[in-house]
Amino acid sequence: MTEATDGSLYLGLPNIIGRKKTVILGFLKNKIINQLNSWNGKFLSRAGKEVLLKSVIQSLPTYAMSVFLLPLETCQEIEKIMANFWWKTSSAKGQGIIWMSWDRMATPKHSGGMGFRHLHDFNLAMLAKQGWQFLVSPTSLASCVFQAKYYPNSDFLTAKLGNNPSFVWCSIWSAQSLVKLGCQRTIGNGMSTSVLKHTWLPDPVNSFVTSNALSLDNKMVNSLMDIHETSWDISLVHDMFNPRDAHLILGISLSSIPNEDCWS
Repeated sequence: MTEATDGSLYLGLPNIIGRKKTVILGFLKNKIINQLNSWNGKFLSRAGKEVLLKSVIQSLPTYAMSVFLLPLETCQEIEKIMANFWWKTSSAKGQGIIWMSWDRMATPKHSGGMGFRHLHDFNLAMLAKQGWQFLVSPTSLASCVFQAKYYPNSDFLTAKLGNNPSFVWCSIWSAQSLVKLGCQRTIGNGMSTSVLKHTWLPDPVNSFVTSNALSLDNKMVNSLMDIHETSWDISLVHDMFNPRDAHLILGISLSSIPNEDCWS
């Protein structure tokens, strides 16, 4: 097996990422420029340009965005290149005039924009997808490798960046807060969900328990259930929690054949 050199690629991505990430990841920008240059000599309507930008150009960096967090400067440069292509007319000399900011063009169509992507936001979404897989599929090969190296005694949501992290781990870890915003525990048997530390209440604003009770520390949700029946211990819930928490907890329906708790 030959040793990978600094400029080598694997599956289309650079093997070694140094300090100057804008230079190394500039191959994405060059790829997009070459693709747009091949279309410059063609007569394209605005609708045609929209289809090409959305279906071809925006999909070119998708694979790289699922592995690396592209520098904000690189995302802005790619967006500027796409805006130049969009506004340039066949009769214009040079780049033409950009009449509208990319932020407005990236607004959804139902809100008056063109529905293009904010590349940085899309990049974070793709990395959050990788983090979500680490969370829900801890036995996969990639999950096992990253967990063994960076968070052997916890899960992705509580993992720290660690010492001397790789660029790939830094990228995926940067989307940790995004994963936290949208995930919560679905209650089955309640044995693996912490009453205070996990998000498990069906409240879109705050799914944490807000009651302050020292006796709830290190308690699992199954301690709030009736031992003999698959139901909540109503009197215990009312005694231990404030009215808001008690109402939300008792509103969670329990299955007669409880499965293990899971993330959703």
